[in-house]
Amino acid sequence: MIQFLLAIPEIVLYGCGILIAIALAITIALLWQTWRVKSQIQVLAKALKEFNSDSPSRRRDGIALARLDEIRSRCEKLGPIPRAWWTVIDSHVE
Repeated sequence: MIQFLLAIPEIVLYGCGILIAIALAITIALLWQTWRVKSQIQVLAKALKEFNSDSPSRRRDGIALARLDEIRSRCEKLGPIPRAWWTVIDSHVE
């Protein structure tokens, strides 16, 4: 096995090492971004979760305007990214 590794040119070995290091760095960066997005989604979901306790008839008839205003005021206090998501959702609320 060592004979095989010794036969590989050094430039190829260094190149492989660099590629492995880059792959690890990219993996760590993607995991970090995934964690950040997940936590931001949880912030928005938590803000909207308590408004989900309506009865089925209320869901069918629609939400009261006062309740919608309460949701809007709560979501306006969120961080920039969850607030931007809420803005998109709110623009589609009839």
